[in-house]
Amino acid sequence: MLHRSLLCEVRGLDEALFIGEGHDLVFRLSFKTKFCFVAEPLTRVDRNPSRGVLLCNLIASREGRKCDSLPGLYAKWLVIPELTGSAYQPCIRELLRRTYYSSTAAKIHDLRAGPAVRTIAGLRELGDSYSPIISTLVRNKVTKFRRNRVPA
Repeated sequence: MLHRSLLCEVRGLDEALFIGEGHDLVFRLSFKTKFCFVAEPLTRVDRNPSRGVLLCNLIASREGRKCDSLPGLYAKWLVIPELTGSAYQPCIRELLRRTYYSSTAAKIHDLRAGPAVRTIAGLRELGDSYSPIISTLVRNKVTKFRRNRVPA
């Protein structure tokens, strides 16, 4: 529970996000007020199979947009004045970098060259050059291949 004025001050939920709207709101609120932990469930999730749309289906339908939504979320966090120069800033930059790499790999896998190039541009803005970007993408793919390889 919070005062409406506080919610208005941080501009409420960002409806442009496909995933993580609640995390984003709590993160932005954390710079404005203190929180307390409530050890009791405050909501109940309806997991009845007869429901028209199951919660897991809603989450799965958003999964494809997750990689496209997270960079905007992290970029927005990086410009929060209270975060500038803090110990959190490098951590969020690293989350952004990892998200760009995952997104680029997924787009290359789906043979979507244009979107992959645009995602690589995000890595370039973070200071990565082409050679480390390519070697990281190849190393990640090889690691994933080895992990998923079925022994003969």
